Amino acid sequence: MNKPNAAHLLISAFGIEIFCTQVLFIYTPLFFIFNSGDSVLGSFLRALAYIGPVLFGYYIGVLVDRFEKRRLGCTIAIALGGAAACYSVRLPDQTLAETVIFLAAVSIGTYFLNNLRSSVLPSVAQASQLPKLNATLLVTENIALIFAPLIASLLLSLSSPKIGFFGIAGLFCISGLIYLLALPSSQPTSHPRQRRGSFLESIGILTSNKPLLRLVLVVMGNNAFTGVYLLNVLIYAVGTGHFSAQNAPNLLVWLAAGAIISGLTASRAIAFFGNRKLTLLCCLLMAVSGALPLLLPNQAVFFTSCFLVGFFESYVVIAVWTLRQTVVPADVLGRVTGITSALFKVSMVIAIPVAGLLAEYYTSAVAILFGIGTTLLGATPLALSLLHDFIKKYRKTQAPDLATARRRKAATEASKQ
Repeated sequence: MNKPNAAHLLISAFGIEIFCTQVLFIYTPLFFIFNSGDSVLGSFLRALAYIGPVLFGYYIGVLVDRFEKRRLGCTIAIALGGAAACYSVRLPDQTLAETVIFLAAVSIGTYFLNNLRSSVLPSVAQASQLPKLNATLLVTENIALIFAPLIASLLLSLSSPKIGFFGIAGLFCISGLIYLLALPSSQPTSHPRQRRGSFLESIGILTSNKPLLRLVLVVMGNNAFTGVYLLNVLIYAVGTGHFSAQNAPNLLVWLAAGAIISGLTASRAIAFFGNRKLTLLCCLLMAVSGALPLLLPNQAVFFTSCFLVGFFESYVVIAVWTLRQTVVPADVLGRVTGITSALFKVSMVIAIPVAGLLAEYYTSAVAILFGIGTTLLGATPLALSLLHDFIKKYRKTQAPDLATARRRKAATEASKQ
């Protein structure tokens, strides 16, 4: 199969997987919150979506670097389908422990597939195509996010979601077959005894690249805010009385729509503003957008806020995906991807439960404000870097004028003598 078709098939598999996981991680926390009123438990279940990369990101990257990606992708996707089918059989009598185990398995398995896809994409596409392909991945993700809340809302309205979970099992199996079609039967892998690519060396590759490291910190802040916002804006919307528990997830459709438009316009925005300036601008505007419902809570403002948060958040994701794939050596890309993904998600794993406690003891509005603070904190190193560069540039422009002034002063003193 030629490379363009392989890339498009991988993107299709990604769309299927993100749709399935989003349905699971939207429906399950909201089901527990709206049926038991336990915001802390709901936040914990939502945070399980990120436990895979946080706990096992680097080791998953090692396995992805070493094993044949075609069979690895197929095996994991079909295993996820089997897990979803087994969980479906238990509905509606499943226990909380079974739910936690199932969601953790989905988190680990889907991160395997995400890491694999990020690592293999540079081998099926030219470097110049990566920004467009990464933008297409993000657009595909958010197209899936448009439909996922609708299906989650439908499942919330049913007495038993069993048929929906069986459907998710089937979609995971289809994704597994796509890996067989998209990737060649054999691929070069790094040698197990190869010393290059150890954990410390992988960390060194990341920390030595300052532009990539600053963007990683930005994404950590953005992800923490997004994880907090996605759940708490729904709770806050229901609490204000402007939305019901069944239609509140439809707000996420607007967030996805904003992200899609952002993905389609990212390359033009980068060319106009520049990479770092646009990233910082997006962080500031996303923080303002997230605060809008707190200032004026009505339906139109909720929809606008979700749209703008999705729009401004998505650019940074495209920038980091592309930069990581272009500056990291191919034989350690899985490892470095695992480390950066762990950093991206650990902020969410920490922030979402903290926000859940704030929502439980104060209000969901306080939780949203906490998320906005994480965005600004993550953007601080980038802001300081831009300020340092501005000051340095300003001093350089002033240096010739100072030198000219000194020469004139010296000439004046010499003429007086």
